[in-house]
Amino acid sequence: MTNITKMIIKDDILIISNNREDSLFMLFSIPDLELLAAFGISGQEPDEFMFPQLVETNEADKLCYIYNPVSESLWSVSRQFEPVVVNNHQLPKTSRKYGDKQLTVFLNGDRYFVETSGNIKNVNLQCADSLVREQVYNLSNEIEGYKNWAAYIGDFGTNEGLSRIVYAYKYFKGLSFVDLKIYQCKTLLFDYDLQSKGKTAIDFLAPSTVTHYWGMWVTSSGVYCGYSGRNSIQVQEEGKKDITYIYIEKFDWQGKRSKNTN
Repeated sequence: MTNITKMIIKDDILIISNNREDSLFMLFSIPDLELLAAFGISGQEPDEFMFPQLVETNEADKLCYIYNPVSESLWSVSRQFEPVVVNNHQLPKTSRKYGDKQLTVFLNGDRYFVETSGNIKNVNLQCADSLVREQVYNLSNEIEGYKNWAAYIGDFGTNEGLSRIVYAYKYFKGLSFVDLKIYQCKTLLFDYDLQSKGKTAIDFLAPSTVTHYWGMWVTSSGVYCGYSGRNSIQVQEEGKKDITYIYIEKFDWQGKRSKNTN
């Protein structure tokens, strides 16, 4: 295995997304780690993947979904380890060169996704002939004044049981929790630089910009976020000295941060 980008566990199966030339996805049994299946190659053909995302699901007959942002296609992986394209999957196309979406799937057919602009939307695909698309929440309402998409880059997670969405910002030390039952948002901002309102997308993406939250893992009881607090230049300099680390912060679904964060 090389360059693992994400892994999820469904029952007794470990599913890994990586950058191998011969297979982008590998499935292993737990706990003996026997290889069960390997598939997926990189490319832009209809049956190939570019920058794919593993998407967890509670659906009993599926192990996971794979979202291919370049082609806007969605694949389901069955219990027989077969990837199958979801024919009734539709998400709005984006004209932004660096635009992408993060996606989650609920049992009732709801597929919530967030765009890099911080715009959370819901696509309900309960039936192939009854596509319903609606805006759930625009996170730019929480951190106002930024006119470029890069300001709202972050990580996205959901809790189906509690009907909650959480979003952790990359360029601000803050998180937003959205209650899907009443469509209300609670935003926590621990570090908010008012001077950065004039920044362009290029400014935000510069290696000298401090990045905050990187990566998210959600459970029924809480949210775990990787936290950096440094810029890319600092990280590279530390790496040359074999100093590599990231902090882990835990929050409950009410937005309360654990004191045991380290």
